[in-house]
Amino acid sequence: MGKELTGEEIYRRYTWRYTKEDFRYCPRCGHGFTLQPLHIPDEPQLVCHGCKFILYLDPKLVVTGVVRSGKGVLLLRRAEAPQIGQWGLPGGHIERGQDPREALVSEVRQEAGIPVTVDHLLDIYTVKAHGIVQLVFACTASSCDIRANIESLEARFFEQHDLPWGELAFEATTKALIAAGYKSRS
Repeated sequence: MGKELTGEEIYRRYTWRYTKEDFRYCPRCGHGFTLQPLHIPDEPQLVCHGCKFILYLDPKLVVTGVVRSGKGVLLLRRAEAPQIGQWGLPGGHIERGQDPREALVSEVRQEAGIPVTVDHLLDIYTVKAHGIVQLVFACTASSCDIRANIESLEARFFEQHDLPWGELAFEATTKALIAAGYKSRS
């Protein structure tokens, strides 16, 4: 019997990337799945052999915030894959039934330890290869007393002239900062 993993160890090993081929058994009855053509050309669906349940892989909905304060815009240096060590916006996955704005307020509090007000939707980005739809909101920080959690190596506010444009984790981070009015040096 091996050593039981801690919550942090489980979290660090988790990978959210998956394909239809990764799903083998029906969550309703336990029978096997088969990819079958149904009604969408060139897009077979997972169909259960037993109860005929169709498992559609919904896109993963993600929220991020361009969080501003009198000290600049908040960025977090990622402590996990993908893009370890690069700077990104605070945010995370939305749970089924969760309001996107409430999810973002919760994520920023978890990741940076600060309360925010969600002001408005800035833009929506899609990462087709990973099935992600990202909602980016403009936010205002109520405090600048940052406390980064295990997801980040570092968290800080950046003024326009200090933004680490060459070290941003994702294309959507760059686009979101530009959409929020920040000017790239490139």
